Amino acid sequence: MTIPARLFPRHVRHSTLAALATTALALSLGACDTAKEETGKDEQTSDALHYVALGDSYASMGTRGAPHTGPGWCARASDNYPSQLQQMKGLALDDVTCQGALTDHVLGPRADLPPQLDAVDTTTDIITLSIGGNDAGFGVLTSCAMNTNDLNCAELHGGEIDQALAALPAKLDDVYAGIHRKAPQAKIFATAYMPLLAPTDNESNCPAIEKVSDVDRLWLMQKISQINLEVEQAAHRAGAQFVVPPGTELHTGCAPVAERWVDLAGTENGSYPMHPTHEGQLAMAHAIAEHL
Repeated sequence: MTIPARLFPRHVRHSTLAALATTALALSLGACDTAKEETGKDEQTSDALHYVALGDSYASMGTRGAPHTGPGWCARASDNYPSQLQQMKGLALDDVTCQGALTDHVLGPRADLPPQLDAVDTTTDIITLSIGGNDAGFGVLTSCAMNTNDLNCAELHGGEIDQALAALPAKLDDVYAGIHRKAPQAKIFATAYMPLLAPTDNESNCPAIEKVSDVDRLWLMQKISQINLEVEQAAHRAGAQFVVPPGTELHTGCAPVAERWVDLAGTENGSYPMHPTHEGQLAMAHAIAEHL
């Protein structure tokens, strides 16, 4: 696929900052409700295909007010793309996605959580994987982007991000090797990080980003695009399918509220800040379903 430009803006309105702070507090306190067992396992008939969802917040998050499963700090919403795909196709789902996940957490434990890969075995038919963003510095990019001071993100974090990107291919290859050992027969779908902004989004049509400098926009777009390129190339090396819904650049955080697949603040549609909306997760589920 042609990688669209990604951008985490350096400034959004105070409502965005407040929403981010509220979200961080809720996650740290484990405030999300749990409605199913920790693995998010759905009961299905014995002949349903076994589907395991692995990965980070771009897979786990959906609507903040939706029922959640698993540990509260994983922010695993019942309208995330794994759940919506399961509903579309009648799959037997084990959802072990969790916000903040690194490649290490797919292969190894995280706090009291077992390795995500423990949910995969020889009966697994379908695997979705959203991983690599946190390894490559999404947290650093977001911290810089959300800072209201006049920072030069490239000068502050360029070397750090470049080092993380250089290490990412080997980490992704290790994840795929682990998956293939446990489920060599499974069909694997690697999902993209849908763009928060497109090159056509600017201060004239999106006031929330009016204080993001042109230099930072360009640098941030390049770095997020590189992350997606590494994810795509690793998927191809492993024989997996890279998936991104068509037209993502028309559904950024600057699109009309009802048309956003991602949002900056999340206050207008109940989504998590800087993450996919319900509609965005639905679009990703449809894009994966096209390959099933």
